[in-house]
Amino acid sequence: MADLKYLTYVTLGRGLKSVFNIVSPRKLDPSRETSDVKLMMFCGKSGTKMLKPVLISIYKRWKKIPKVVIVTDGTDVDQIKESVTFWPYPLTVKTWKDCADYFAKQNKKDLVAYAEKNIWGKKLISILAEGEQAPTLYCDTDVLWFDEPSLPRDNSVPIRMASDDLHCYSEPMIHYFKTDDLLKKNPLNAGVIYVNGSMFNRYKDFDKVTKYLSEHYDNRTEQTTFAMLANEIGDRWSLNDILLTTEDTYRPFPSYYGKDKKHFARHHVSTKKWWFWRDAIYVVMSGKNGTVKK
Repeated sequence: MADLKYLTYVTLGRGLKSVFNIVSPRKLDPSRETSDVKLMMFCGKSGTKMLKPVLISIYKRWKKIPKVVIVTDGTDVDQIKESVTFWPYPLTVKTWKDCADYFAKQNKKDLVAYAEKNIWGKKLISILAEGEQAPTLYCDTDVLWFDEPSLPRDNSVPIRMASDDLHCYSEPMIHYFKTDDLLKKNPLNAGVIYVNGSMFNRYKDFDKVTKYLSEHYDNRTEQTTFAMLANEIGDRWSLNDILLTTEDTYRPFPSYYGKDKKHFARHHVSTKKWWFWRDAIYVVMSGKNGTVKK
């Protein structure tokens, strides 16, 4: 029965995706005001189909258009570029190796080794490289925006993370670095991250962390690393800022639409195959703060 329900909703999601492709604009007005905010995404082949919904949600809901950087996981750069030809604003596409080269020149061999071995290491090194070169807001390709996000106003907050609804950390890594307090605090999620400056300079013994990553990585060490950083030297957005929930997985009518809702984004961790496309349609068909486009 559970499998049947899942297949039913996957089929629904495919239909919603088709509707989005029909109602989404083929061209965007290139005259919108731009900002100095740098928005980064890490993207592979499977994520290319979600780039347009994410970028359109930014176009529709942010006051100004950010500078977009897309870092690939090894997927051909031209393939990424082909998927964003509709975007008339500043956009750079590079590979994770470009970001790894940045740290290779600093002789950060362990961090580079982690990226070479693990897909999440590629994401981590890309975010750290971009954030070290300029303040960077990162989001996964399954994050849709309902409003412009709140960002730190000064350099006193080098990292800010989204919240999660459960702990998804590498427990061996937590125990190794004696950061068990992370399991006693509200969980953090690496789907939306703000990074400003060098974590090697701001976090004590970060070289030891990257040494561990190069030797003992798993699928949760990347998120655990960011959580350790945010817990020690940064802060977080709450679940009231960035919605992340599994409660409505099989519930078609959202409770977070409307002017009185304060979420500025939703991270579709478990519902990206169906409600991501529903929300993308909602953003396309509505104006700022949920007002219906006339």
